[in-house]
Amino acid sequence: MMFEYESTDIDERKLEDMVRQAPHLIEDGLKFVDRQRRTVRGPLDVLLVDSGNALVVAELKTNDDDAMLMQALDYFDYVSANLDGFGRVYKRFNIDVKQLPRLFLIAPSFSQTLLNRCKWINEDVRISLFLYKYIISKGTKEDTLVFLPIKIPPMPKMEEEYSISKLLSYIKDDSAKESAERFLKEVESWNPKAVEIAPRKHKVVINISGSKITKKVAEVWPGRKYWDVEVLDLEEGKWQGFRIPEDDYSELISLLKRTFTEAGVKFAKSE
Repeated sequence: MMFEYESTDIDERKLEDMVRQAPHLIEDGLKFVDRQRRTVRGPLDVLLVDSGNALVVAELKTNDDDAMLMQALDYFDYVSANLDGFGRVYKRFNIDVKQLPRLFLIAPSFSQTLLNRCKWINEDVRISLFLYKYIISKGTKEDTLVFLPIKIPPMPKMEEEYSISKLLSYIKDDSAKESAERFLKEVESWNPKAVEIAPRKHKVVINISGSKITKKVAEVWPGRKYWDVEVLDLEEGKWQGFRIPEDDYSELISLLKRTFTEAGVKFAKSE
C-alpha cells in the first residue's frame, strides 16, 4: 500500500523531542542522554551516546545557520574539557571518558560556506552533518523525521615530501635559521645511533632510544623570525617550551641533555 506524505516545518522544541524519542533514526546505536543541559557556554541542545560509548554533542537548527558551527564548537570545547564530570553525572550511560566526544550538526540545510569551513576542522574533532526532513502522512497524520548524512568536502590534497631543510627554510631570519640548524646537528651528535631527527608536517621531531626509555622527547616548530621547541622534561614528567632566540639557548640544551640522561642515552663524546 502506498502512503502519501508531505514535508513541513518543525519548531526546535519538537525537533529536540523527536530526537529524544528516536535517536537511532540518526545513527544506529545512538541513545539519548539529555537536552538543554546548562553550561557556561549556554544550554546544550542534545547530548547523546553512540554505540562505542562516546559522548555526542548535537547542535540542532530549524533553519540554515552558519553560526551553528562556532556555537557547536564552543559546546564541544566545554564538554571535552569536562568529560570526567559528564561521565560521573551520566554514569548509567557508561560513557567512555577516554574518547573525545563526537560533534553532530543537524539542520534542514547547510550552506556551502559552512561545508567548506567544516573541512578545515581538526581531524581529532569527529564532526558529522545531517540534513533532516519532517514528514507527515496525509492519511494517518503520523509524523516522523528522516535524516540524511551529508559528506563534508575533503581537504585539498597536496603531495609534499617533508625534509628538514624545507621545514627550516620557513625561517626567514638568517640568525634564527642558523641556530635551529646548529641545534639539530648538535643534538644528533650526542649519540647518532640513539637519536632520530625526523621531519613531519610543519615540525621536526626528535626521537631517542635509551636504555631506560624510547620515545619522542622534543618537537621543533619553525617560525618566520624564531623557532619554537617543546622538550619533554622526564624528571618533572611534563613538556617545557622555548622560543629561540628570545629564550635562553643554553637552558634549552641543559634541559635536553638532562632528558637524554634520564632516558639512559649515553653521549657519544664527553659533554
